[in-house]
Amino acid sequence: MDRSMIGLSTWEAPFPGPVAREALEAIGLPGDVERLVIEVQDRWITVNGTPATESDASLVYNAWRCDPHPFRDDPSEMLVQHMRRAITIRRMLTVPVAGAGA
Repeated sequence: MDRSMIGLSTWEAPFPGPVAREALEAIGLPGDVERLVIEVQDRWITVNGTPATESDASLVYNAWRCDPHPFRDDPSEMLVQHMRRAITIRRMLTVPVAGAGA
């Protein structure tokens, strides 16, 4: 997700699935949420109200795209594998989003 996708606005998705929840946990946020909210205002990006980097917001957004949804086709297995690798790499980083000072 880059800023041009939503501009200066809010993107929201109810009921994130297991891949999106993993991504939230990987960036240091609780995974047991009922919705995802990514907001972009000027230089600031937040994920569920917490300041985040653009790359962390992209991770969460793209992880949500890998979750099964009733209104679209399931993602390819290769896409899900790449997403899980990206989440694993993000978990290996030492600074979670809450401490990054985005």
